[in-house]
Amino acid sequence: MATHTVTARQSGPPAAPQAAPLAAYHAVPAPAPRAAYDPAGGSHSPGGPKWAPQPPAVPWPERSREPYSPAPAWPAQPGAAQRGIPASVLTAVRLMYAGAAVNLVNVLVSLAGINLIKTAFETQHPLAQDSAQGAATLAAAGVIISGAVGIWLWLGLASATRKGRRWPRTAGTILLGLDTIGLLATLGRAGIPAVKVFGVLIWLIGLMAVISLWRRTSSEYFAASRRR
Repeated sequence: MATHTVTARQSGPPAAPQAAPLAAYHAVPAPAPRAAYDPAGGSHSPGGPKWAPQPPAVPWPERSREPYSPAPAWPAQPGAAQRGIPASVLTAVRLMYAGAAVNLVNVLVSLAGINLIKTAFETQHPLAQDSAQGAATLAAAGVIISGAVGIWLWLGLASATRKGRRWPRTAGTILLGLDTIGLLATLGRAGIPAVKVFGVLIWLIGLMAVISLWRRTSSEYFAASRRR
């Protein structure tokens, strides 16, 4: 009877394996507890690393409670407050420098022309060489002196104009009138053509310079320079 029972039990369907609990598959491992930091001896965890104690933070120095005072500014340069030179005055100054340069070239051309005239006269009148030499010397001296005076006037007017003086405008106008009379007298008589061309060029430069000096911006600049 016992044998039949055992056989019956063995011949029956095999028992299903016991199912594992569902919670065992979905269980999340709990995080390992953190070791408490001990400033004196590091971590209390038996297997964890020993953290070296950190020095205490040094507090920042207290800021001054005094009100902010800006640094003293550099003293302004004397010329920084002055008003800039307008373009009309600069144009007049450049024209005056150009007039001085053209006047110098005119002196050289005039001396060359005098020498040519003397040579031609001596060729035609061999017996009058002494007279021709004397006349040429006087003419060359006159050209050099007048040229030097003209160059000095141009440079002096340019320097005074740049400094804001008012008298170069009046002086330049008077000199332009005298130059106009001299140019008309020169053009109406015989002479060296190159010298006449340079005379007209110098007159035109003087005319443009005077016009620039009488512009409104130039007048304001001269007035402001006079008040300083």
